[in-house]
Amino acid sequence: MSDARRGTKQHGVREVAGVTGTAVAVLTGSSPSMTPHAYCPRAEQGYAESGQRGAGNAPGWLVTCEEARRCGDDVEKLAERIASNHGTTISNVEGTLISALWKFHAANQSAKSGRHDVAVAMCTEALKDVVLAWNDAQCNASNLVAHALRLEDAGTSSILIRTHRYVAAMLLTARAMSHLALGHVWSAMLDIEAGVDSAPELAVAHLRLGEVYEAAGGRTEQAVHAFQRASALAPTNHSISQRLERARDSPSTLVSPVVQAFEAVYAGENRGGGGRD
Repeated sequence: MSDARRGTKQHGVREVAGVTGTAVAVLTGSSPSMTPHAYCPRAEQGYAESGQRGAGNAPGWLVTCEEARRCGDDVEKLAERIASNHGTTISNVEGTLISALWKFHAANQSAKSGRHDVAVAMCTEALKDVVLAWNDAQCNASNLVAHALRLEDAGTSSILIRTHRYVAAMLLTARAMSHLALGHVWSAMLDIEAGVDSAPELAVAHLRLGEVYEAAGGRTEQAVHAFQRASALAPTNHSISQRLERARDSPSTLVSPVVQAFEAVYAGENRGGGGRD
């Protein structure tokens, strides 16, 4: 792991998410003061009782999550389903992973239309929802998202931890690319490094990491390594394979001042054993 990566991991996602005054325990690898199930008195009352916002007695987002699982949706398609479901309104699911995914879709739409400043703001708001969902132990919604994305099939020791980290990684990755489009290279590097640390099994995060290194300039070797990792995680993805080949064929260039400063800051903090909180 690079010094820059260790430095970002040390800070966790608290700083880069733009969230202050609250601990991002799930994203920094620590545990909440109480276990999620003990901390969630409504967990055993059933999903329908947590909010009747869809047709009949089932919340709209419950039906949507079930449909997403049956159709094999990825996280972007699930977010699109949630945003387009008329039984789900943002005010009814605020502070949950459902709300985070609703805003993730809005951010993606803004980015596609070139409104990257709006996309950055929406991703930041969505990351706050991820934090709130963990700190308030919103187990019902989080378990439904895990079920929709089939994350419980991976056999991890804690489905809730993996789900929150996965959603956070997708948001950080999306925000990194919008920062890059706005010319905010430093912020893009912070976000994408944190995204990779949040969900190292996520191929798209490694792909975007390589793209950020390429855009920053002078880090061909690091970009190749990131693309190699992405290709190993998604061996059938031809677009990733093509990016890897192009990176291998690219000549090395001088390291940009932004990259030099980024690595110097985190290398110095790691040697000192400290870091910003």
